[in-house]
Amino acid sequence: MSFNDFFNQYNGQKNVGNTPQNIGQCVGLIEVYIRGLGLDQVWGNADDLYANAPDASFVKIPNTPTGIPQQGDVIVWSSEFNGGVGHTGIATGKGDLNTFDCFEQNDPIGSNCHVKNYNYSYVTGWLRPKVSLEPTIQIPSATFETLVTKSSAYDKFTAAGFNSIDDVNKKVSDLQNKLSDCQNSTQPPTVPPTPPIVTNPPTVPPVSTTDPTVPNTPQPTTIPPVESNLPTSDTPKPPSTTPSIPSIKDSVLFRVWKWLITELEKLIKH
Repeated sequence: MSFNDFFNQYNGQKNVGNTPQNIGQCVGLIEVYIRGLGLDQVWGNADDLYANAPDASFVKIPNTPTGIPQQGDVIVWSSEFNGGVGHTGIATGKGDLNTFDCFEQNDPIGSNCHVKNYNYSYVTGWLRPKVSLEPTIQIPSATFETLVTKSSAYDKFTAAGFNSIDDVNKKVSDLQNKLSDCQNSTQPPTVPPTPPIVTNPPTVPPVSTTDPTVPNTPQPTTIPPVESNLPTSDTPKPPSTTPSIPSIKDSVLFRVWKWLITELEKLIKH
């Protein structure tokens, strides 16, 4: 419980206490406060609290000319304060070297819980609880787990160099532009359409054998037989020395094929 929670709960209340002896007394408010912090009760009258408080639970700070109590400190007055059993209250945190505000009850006698300003006369010192006095809240465990997960994700977010959602959007935009540039640079070049293959070559006109452009093929020369005195039956015939001359048919066919090849090459080039 924080001091503010305690103040909001008991401010204006009357007869606060946790035993029949301390109800409505200044020490009764202090004992309820100490128990609310989760600490063991400190027994005794108001002026006994400073000496009786365990060191394991409180830091004991004596009153000095330069000391100022903090919010949540338990102020203890000696018996000289009222000629009886002293007084006690809780510092609000508002004060200086001359005066301070204190949340207390039964001063004046019979008063309810309220804030009152005091000087440091007869103040023995103050007890500072060894617990956190920060405000606390209660949340469901599922909500707590969600918050922890988001916190871990945020740690990774900042570790990656991002400070805001704008940084993330800029990074995504840069990556998209780089991806677009990469895709454009890898587009295959445009290939012109392949010309259709001619399956039926053009008809070649027949070549006339009387075409003047076709040279006359010489006719083979007739060689007269050579007379010999040797018997013909025993003499082997000499090999023929007549040159092999292609016929006109072969020559024309060669030209036709040559023309066809030339035309096909032109078609392929175009």
